[in-house]
Amino acid sequence: MKKLKLLVLPLLALSLAACGENEETGGNQQQSGTLDDIVPAEFDFGNFTRAGVLTVLDELQHNTGFSIGFRAATYKDVNAAPTYVSDVVIGGKDGYTWAIETTDGVTKGAATKVEGDQFTFYLYENDAWRIVEYDIATGEDLAKEASDFVTEKVDQLVVKEDYLSKIDFTAASGSTSICSRSCYTFNYKGDYYLSIAIDKVLGVMMSFNVTYVDNIEGKTYGERIDVTSFSVVNIEIPAFPQN
Repeated sequence: MKKLKLLVLPLLALSLAACGENEETGGNQQQSGTLDDIVPAEFDFGNFTRAGVLTVLDELQHNTGFSIGFRAATYKDVNAAPTYVSDVVIGGKDGYTWAIETTDGVTKGAATKVEGDQFTFYLYENDAWRIVEYDIATGEDLAKEASDFVTEKVDQLVVKEDYLSKIDFTAASGSTSICSRSCYTFNYKGDYYLSIAIDKVLGVMMSFNVTYVDNIEGKTYGERIDVTSFSVVNIEIPAFPQN
């Protein structure tokens, strides 16, 4: 595998108790101590930035393994069934970060492995992982495709720049619990309607619901993301082939 320049920040990890567990503090014992030793007692909502969330996740990536499942849906009409539904699992451990997505019964995935300045890229096709073997002419496109896929899926759980300016993170509208995690809820009502729930400790977006109104056609459309599972316990690395 030839050396490849960094295409994307080597992402990332989240670390929480699995859905169904009643651990709100996330104090599981890990390789480098408890989660409370790794992350602060509460995310700095007075200075909420995407970079801040990614920094927390990067710390967790280097100290714990993780597996997160979520469902992403888009609606041409929010009063009807979703037009597109995707079930995603992202994970990371021991230098690996992976993402697997199932849509309409079709599963695809990608993964990256970082060892110093060496990068290995994988694609999941036909129910199996394979290493992206590449040359200068074709391989870098495939490697970038794998890297971008993983980044895109992880990025779905971080509030996008477009919405940051709409939300006053110092004034939560309430709180809720998702996957046994305590979250603040935030709402925006203006040129569109936005509701999100963000983990109080990590700043990770645990649910997201946005609705747009087309006043010309009289239709409402939108997007929704819901975290469905969250674990840092006994994480198994997928059966990646060796170089």
